[in-house]
Formats: sequence, structure tokens, C-alpha cells
Amino acid sequence: MKITNTIKYKALKKPLVLKKRHDFCASKHPRLTVIMLHGIASSAGTYEHALIHLEKNPALADIRFITLDWLGHGKSYASKKLEYTISEQTKALNTTIKALRIDTPIILMGHSMGTILAAHFNVKYPKIAQEMILISAPIYSKKDLEDPRLEEGMKAFTAAVARYQKKFVESKQFLASMENVVKNPKNYETFASISIPTTIFYGAEDKYILPTNIRAVAKENSRIKVVKTEGKHHVSRDKYYKFDDLLLASLKKIK
Repeated sequence: MKITNTIKYKALKKPLVLKKRHDFCASKHPRLTVIMLHGIASSAGTYEHALIHLEKNPALADIRFITLDWLGHGKSYASKKLEYTISEQTKALNTTIKALRIDTPIILMGHSMGTILAAHFNVKYPKIAQEMILISAPIYSKKDLEDPRLEEGMKAFTAAVARYQKKFVESKQFLASMENVVKNPKNYETFASISIPTTIFYGAEDKYILPTNIRAVAKENSRIKVVKTEGKHHVSRDKYYKFDDLLLASLKKIK
């Protein structure tokens, strides 16, 4: 009998894990692992073009690239009984990393909602990753979340997603992720508490973020470096073409 995810997680009380979608290293002996985490209403496919670019660079051959789907997204486990909280997602990420038996330093790479979850993961599990690369971070303060203009912006984002994922924006995993993760009032404080070197990329044409907050949190936390590009919200060429030098510098730090 095939053991389904429902049996695993409900009957057998197995811990939740995230579905691994991509796992590649050009070298037989990786020296660094990059775990790529997507945003809301998306999947590991977010990094498709970035991976093609990065894995072609021979200078990065010693890096293992892994992509994962968050709970309720892509091919990871989904259930109406899940609340899709920051705690559920970060706990599943920690369980997944343990299961992968990674024996190299780790860099977390997150996009959009994935940046929020990566930041909370660092605060909760500060010894797992050595660095973070965060892309298009939607950092909102408590005051921002009370501003009707931000609410209108989020409605515009939902409408944009609905054009190609109408059923998904009505699902519990989308609605709960928006409320519990993206709109979490503690997010700004969490970014300010990041304890490892972190680079945040954002596009000048990105209408879903608040650049002033990204710059403000970087002023509060000296571990954060901000890089502005010309693009929009996506993991696009204007951003991932700049990852090579960052990753090469990380490789050089490893003895």
C-alpha cells in the first residue's frame, strides 16, 4: 500500500518536511550549499532561470543548489488542517535541512514571502545558515499594515495572481500565508534581528515592496547590505546576475 502524506503526517505523526524539487552540484564534493526558498503563490520554479545561469558558471562548481516548495505550495504537503504559520513553515524547513544531511556551510536564498520566512528561520535557528541572500523583501511595519494604501496594494497583488491562479488565491494556503506570514506585524523587528551577513536585493520598479523599510532596517542592522537593481519583483536577470560575485566571495571564506 502506498503511504500517502496524510498517513505520514496524521497517522504516523511524522514531522512535516518540504518537497525538494532541485538538488545539483557540478562537483562531487560540494563546499557550500545554497537553499532557495520561493514566495507566496509560487514554487521552486521561481529559480529556474537563476539556476541555469549559476550552474553554468565553472567558478561556482563547488556549490550545491537546492530548491524547496513551502507547505501548501508546489508539490509540498497541503492540508486544510494546517494554518500555514511562520512556525509551521520554519519548523518544516529545519526538519528538511536535517533530513538532507548537509555537511557544508549553508546560504539561505529567499524571494518575497521566502525572505520573511528565511529571516524568522534565522532568528529561531541561528546556527543553521551562515549567510542569506534575500530578494524583493516585503518588509512592512505595524504602522504600514494599518495604512489602507498598503491594503490596496495587496489587493492589487492578489488580483494579479488571480489572473493565472484563480483557485489558488481562494485557497486556505494563500489566504493564511498572507495573514500569518506577509502581514505578520513582527516582521520588521525580525529583519532588524537578523544575526548573519545578509544581502537584500530589490528592484527600482518593484511595486510590492517598501524600499524605505529595506533601507531603514539595514541602518538598524549592520549585518544587512542592500543592493538596488533596475527590475521588478521577480527573481530576474537584473538580480541573479549579481549573485555570482556574492557566492564566489562566500566560497573564498571557506577554508
